[in-house]
Amino acid sequence: MARSALQSAWVGPLLIAAVFALAACNPTAASEAGTLVGSPAPALAGPDLTGAGVTDLASLEGKPTAVVFWLNTCPHCQDELPEIERAWPSMADRANILTVGLLNPDVAAEPPYESTQAFVAAAGLTLPTIDYDAYDAVENWGLEGVPAIFILDADHIVQAVFLGEGHLAEIEEALTVLASSG
Repeated sequence: MARSALQSAWVGPLLIAAVFALAACNPTAASEAGTLVGSPAPALAGPDLTGAGVTDLASLEGKPTAVVFWLNTCPHCQDELPEIERAWPSMADRANILTVGLLNPDVAAEPPYESTQAFVAAAGLTLPTIDYDAYDAVENWGLEGVPAIFILDADHIVQAVFLGEGHLAEIEEALTVLASSG
């Protein structure tokens, strides 16, 4: 995606810094992401950080899907992803998952979280996980904070958005309802 020189040099980093510094770990942050409810999910694809080749959201159609955006420097994400990993086997027969790591370009993270791939390895994540450009997450998905979980139906229409941590029960319930209605 081409960005103007002004956006790349000044506005882009300022926007990302503001979004992820102020709202990243604020579960009450207002979300543009909610405007996607009822719309087709934007495209997502990339090399799987768990070593499973390339993962493409489009290939996960047929069952409801949870798309989980996270940031390697977000303490709420660092807590939430292992919980989702532990709970996922009980949901895997009725739903798909794709976790999406966003590298914060404006914050230097300490090991073992200096990159999304380092976090995946340190946390022992096995869920399908791709890297995604933070600028594109803001622009395409309306992301204003993380963790952000988008619940898609089997046709990849956004049905719900959960922002912040602590929504595992609501995620499970939404996926169960969608799976049983499909």
